[in-house]
Amino acid sequence: MYCSRCGSPVDEGEGFCKVCGYARNNPSSSHTPKDGNSKNSFTDTPTSTGDGRNPSSTPLLKERYEILERLHGGGMGIIYRVRDHHLQKEMALKEMMDRFTDPFMKENAPQWFFREARMLSDLRHAHLPVVTDYFTHDSKYYLVMDFIRGKSLTELQLPMPWEEVLEFALVSLEILDYLHKNKIIHRDIKSGNFMREDGTGKYFLVDFGTARLFDTQQGKTLIGTPGFASPEHFKGNPDHRSDLYSLGATLHHLLTGNDPSFEPPFSFKPIMSLVPDINPTLAKAVDRSLSYNAENRFSSAGDMLKFLQDQPIQEEEKPTPETEKAAIPTKKTRPLQEPVYGSDTRGTTKKLPFSHEPVYESVPVTERKKPSLKDLLAEPQYEGYSDRRKKREISSSSRTASPPSKETHLYRTLKSQVEGSISRIAFSSERNLAVGYCTGEIGIFDVSRGEKISTLQRYVTSSPVLCSDIAVSPDGTAVAQALDNRQIIIWNLISGRKMGSLIGHGRGVNRVHFMTDRILTSGDSGGVIRLWDVHHNLELLVFDPGDGEITALGSSGDGKFLVSGSSKGILRVFDLSVISRERPVTTRTAPGHRGDIREIRFSPHLDDMLSTGIDGQVRWWKLKKSPLSLESGKLVYHDNCGVNAVAFSPAGTFFAVGTDQGKLHFFNTGEHKAFLSIDSLPEAVKSLSVSYDGHYIASASERGNIQIHEV
Repeated sequence: MYCSRCGSPVDEGEGFCKVCGYARNNPSSSHTPKDGNSKNSFTDTPTSTGDGRNPSSTPLLKERYEILERLHGGGMGIIYRVRDHHLQKEMALKEMMDRFTDPFMKENAPQWFFREARMLSDLRHAHLPVVTDYFTHDSKYYLVMDFIRGKSLTELQLPMPWEEVLEFALVSLEILDYLHKNKIIHRDIKSGNFMREDGTGKYFLVDFGTARLFDTQQGKTLIGTPGFASPEHFKGNPDHRSDLYSLGATLHHLLTGNDPSFEPPFSFKPIMSLVPDINPTLAKAVDRSLSYNAENRFSSAGDMLKFLQDQPIQEEEKPTPETEKAAIPTKKTRPLQEPVYGSDTRGTTKKLPFSHEPVYESVPVTERKKPSLKDLLAEPQYEGYSDRRKKREISSSSRTASPPSKETHLYRTLKSQVEGSISRIAFSSERNLAVGYCTGEIGIFDVSRGEKISTLQRYVTSSPVLCSDIAVSPDGTAVAQALDNRQIIIWNLISGRKMGSLIGHGRGVNRVHFMTDRILTSGDSGGVIRLWDVHHNLELLVFDPGDGEITALGSSGDGKFLVSGSSKGILRVFDLSVISRERPVTTRTAPGHRGDIREIRFSPHLDDMLSTGIDGQVRWWKLKKSPLSLESGKLVYHDNCGVNAVAFSPAGTFFAVGTDQGKLHFFNTGEHKAFLSIDSLPEAVKSLSVSYDGHYIASASERGNIQIHEV
């Protein structure tokens, strides 16, 4: 007796097949017996009509799958786009041929196939299509998996920018790390086996390697593509490091456009010689992964991933004649080529107040020490920041000592000239407003003239990368941009140049917030919080509080207390003032809102803060430092339609709340009473910001409308 699913021999008294686990008595079975005869199977591969669909008379495969079109085929099989009439969705069907001539191999092929197919169906990863079904028929083997609508990497325009390749490398290493931990060696990693999904730009490994489904030698079968396959592939003893070599060949292909399949084997030139402007860290990772000797490669995909995440990743900028004169290297000194924001550990910089370019100071390498968070919090602020803050305080005290009157009026509406929604707005001076668009662009507007004066454009990629947040440093000279590809870009607002990228998050970055001019904190969709020294592109601390997705960040005026808000409505305060090896960071939590916390804002001169949530509530909290806690949580305002934004005046005498109905409500800080309400926008207010002198308040909607009100 044979199993009706895989055709393997089954004893009379057994209820399950030992090979595939299929229940013999399952009346709904439609899998094909070993002899290939089944009423529920088609006998011939259907052909599609001119419009890509099958004629209605064509029988369904397993009375379930309708073949819509043939996508592509190779020596080992054919890929079809099919419709699953049970799930009512499109799927990918992979048909593989049985071309064995050896009787033993032909007899055992079904067992090998179902062993591997069952393992593949158990895999669950965000960048792997899910295998939903597998079966055999007439010496053909079928896998059904999620259909990814997109293009393979070989169909994209090559070479790709190194930023895009870095994004792909991080994703592919996550996939390989997952596979290797599940004791799966792919053995055929190459550009053509990855796809980029249309619309989302998400990468998928879509081919698990057809030949491995019939591997009879426990990994020693020659599987791989010349040019991408490692030296040990051809020796018959590949291991997980062989996948890293193949990935290195794939990255080399994407960066140079040179297909290694047409090059002499194992003849990769150093990537820096072919792509001079590549990031040095990425170049090191690619060259190391292509080492002929496996012992010289990374020991695991996880190690290579950590190398890329932990090392400073930034764009190298060539020095100008002026900066070369400002920092002439000696034998004990390294040349400085990067401006203050995003520079690496090769030197320090000094910045003059309101200077258009930073002035460099050469420092011997032996004198350099990695700064600690405690040292950074204790050091005095830069001159530029002190002067600006004094100017802001003097200006704001003269203008906003009392709340605005009912004469507050619409000053002007800004025309963004950018299609797409707004993630956040933030004033960077008394008149300049930074506008972060979800498309990745940052526009700088002069609100007094109502004109856009500059644009900070993220590198152009063929795959969409969304910006979820921006934050302006307290001194107004830098802006951080949070991207869903797990990067944070730092821009210099004075020169308009991109200063570097912060790499480390394992998920898309949701929020960024400057605690001081130098310390940036960020939170991602995986619930991880990171602290950065943006002057030297260093990661300082990592927290994983387990509160859920990070949806809001805020900090006290001195930068020593950090507060996070999560998708679970939890507020968590971190005491960073006493951190040491003996005394780690102290945290406390408070139940804040029902659902996502959307905004956290501290009063400029008090230890008080406001939080808003998806539940439409605005709550007032008191930060108690000893013992650490958030107290009160007084309900200040509630709107059933939701509240997205809140902003304090520079003097802290009043605050404004923006609602989903497009209204602005002004509250007296001392009494927590609304004294003024105005109609600001025709749709929900997404973000609010008050100018440094308190003269203007800007409101923005998600659809791109920006209005400036004169206070």
